[in-house]
Amino acid sequence: YIIKPQGDLLDFDISLRKTYIKTFSPYVKGIFSNISGIASGEFKLEGELKSPVLTGEAHIQKAGFTVDYLNTSYSFSSDLELTEDEILFNDVTVYDIKGNKAVANGKIAHDHLSDFYFDININANKVQMLNTTAADNELYYGVGYGTGNVSISGYLDFIKMDIAMRTDKGTFINIPLDNPEEVSQSNFITFIKRDTVNVSVDEEISDLSGIELNMDFDVTTDAGVKLIFDDKIGDVIEGRGSGTLTMKVNDADGFLMFGNYYIEAGQYNFTLQNIISKPFSIQKGGIISWTGDPYNADIDITANYS
Repeated sequence: YIIKPQGDLLDFDISLRKTYIKTFSPYVKGIFSNISGIASGEFKLEGELKSPVLTGEAHIQKAGFTVDYLNTSYSFSSDLELTEDEILFNDVTVYDIKGNKAVANGKIAHDHLSDFYFDININANKVQMLNTTAADNELYYGVGYGTGNVSISGYLDFIKMDIAMRTDKGTFINIPLDNPEEVSQSNFITFIKRDTVNVSVDEEISDLSGIELNMDFDVTTDAGVKLIFDDKIGDVIEGRGSGTLTMKVNDADGFLMFGNYYIEAGQYNFTLQNIISKPFSIQKGGIISWTGDPYNADIDITANYS
């Protein structure tokens, strides 16, 4: 370390031998958690103290992490190349908690080890893409498996994720349409008379600052969907079907949903004032449509009660 009046200079050879990756977890706090694994490698640290240059090659073993917003965990082992302003990786096999595989390519750009920018592309095959509960995300939650492509880009303080997936077996998504003010009421369900009833919803949603999600789903009959009118009294529509759904999540617009879901089979448990509870079978051909507001879906179904 050469001390100069202007521009102190660094000149280090660094050798890592099974160093814990968790040491670097503060750099990705808020996006990734549960960082684990070990790293080995040979590096060169040069340049000025205020603008260091780190180059070399690293070997990552048994690395693991959790994507906070999706609550999904992954593991991998890989070689990384560090250039003056990028961390590069190619054809990295990533495993989910079930052992399903995805292949990741991309880079993490930086300005002298600051202002990290992610540019990652993932090609997934039946990989877990969602693993949340209502406590994690009140907009939508459940377990999702998909085949398709995921693109992750942006700085740590604003990450953008573009997801294009086909749903696979094991997927079950819950979409709450209820409102805390409507507990124990189902008076917006009308039989015979074709009235339209508007349900006003004003809920506090999760903090969406720092993340933008654009999700296009080719929904197949492998995926189950539950529309929850009132979870307290079990007033729900549950079914399987197909369709194309687009979901957008960002700080400016909140949660938006578009597309049509065509019901193949399902059940509707009609409840009223905690007194009446009748199970209905939904006929094939019903349609649920969204044009933006997830709480204002158009539902056109026919159900039978035996």
